[in-house]
Amino acid sequence: MFSRCPHCDRQQPVSTQQLRETRGLLTCVACRRAFDALPSLSDEAGERINPIAAAPIDLPEHDRPNAQWPWLVGNAWLLLVLILQFVYFKAGPSWQQSYLYADLVALSARFGLNLPAYRNPSAWSVSHTELKPYLASGYKLSAVLTNQAAVNQALPDLKLAVTDLTGRTVAERIFPAGQFGGNALWTPQQSLHIQLALVIPAIEPAGFSLTPI
Repeated sequence: MFSRCPHCDRQQPVSTQQLRETRGLLTCVACRRAFDALPSLSDEAGERINPIAAAPIDLPEHDRPNAQWPWLVGNAWLLLVLILQFVYFKAGPSWQQSYLYADLVALSARFGLNLPAYRNPSAWSVSHTELKPYLASGYKLSAVLTNQAAVNQALPDLKLAVTDLTGRTVAERIFPAGQFGGNALWTPQQSLHIQLALVIPAIEPAGFSLTPI
């Protein structure tokens, strides 16, 4: 048998054993390039075999595999999850209910997404508040925060507003959550007792309020 190199058109002899050992892959004796010997196999020297081109198979329209539908459905679900996340975290307290967050967590988990920690300042209660003199010219603020949500949530920031005898706000300060509680998540009904030292110069507070924000 003979086979013709498609690179330089050189024909060379080939045996059945050689084809079996190399699985049809030969090295041209002239140009030294590898080629598939099977398409141009012939029984006689000088014979030229034209490789048969594979004709494309034209399937009927109803038999064509439609692989794009799973991709489209998956992306539609993913887009829906992203929209719900945006609405939930940007629309305000009316949307930020713990049961909605729990459903959103379950939906996001199906797509391997991680949601930010639940954080709803209105779901925290503030009790046992006290502001009293501390050391020379300072004050100590103490309070108890309790998670009233049905899910774990991150601590809120706290806004302290100090008022005078007329009820007018004379000083304000915001305490970031990291300053008094860190970034840990708090379970439902779990409480945190906080104590913060501060200085309120030039006034004697008559009242105050402490609000989660």
